[in-house]
Amino acid sequence: MVGFFTAPAIAWGTGALEQLSGLAAERAAVVLDPAIDGKERPQRAVEELERGGAAVTRLVSVRGATEVSAVRALADRLRASEPDWIVVIGGGATIDAVKAARLLLERPELSLDRPPLDAALPDRPRTRLAVSGFVYQIGSSTFITSATSTD
Repeated sequence: MVGFFTAPAIAWGTGALEQLSGLAAERAAVVLDPAIDGKERPQRAVEELERGGAAVTRLVSVRGATEVSAVRALADRLRASEPDWIVVIGGGATIDAVKAARLLLERPELSLDRPPLDAALPDRPRTRLAVSGFVYQIGSSTFITSATSTD
């Protein structure tokens, strides 16, 4: 299927992370940007998922997360945790790496060496994705997002 996607739900501002407890997740994989590992926000996300009844696996992305080898490794780690929800908390590179890893998880026959331009998730994917962005600065790049979006 080729098309476009609109997020069915966006929670913004105060109380956004608290929406994670309402996802009805059974097994959630939380993928963190290494810049925020050990900070309060990811721990609050894990607590909200657990409050909703999810067993949570916490994974930290790696620097250079968009390298093909890092995306493949992340897909393998996600596959091992068998999540029904993947929650990514981070900036653009981490979010992009998780989207690519999820595609490999859902479509293992695809190759990232020469991905087809029309690569899409199956009509009924096994996993769902929640993205929580944040504001931070590394070097001269500033990432400005602050929302939780769920698919």
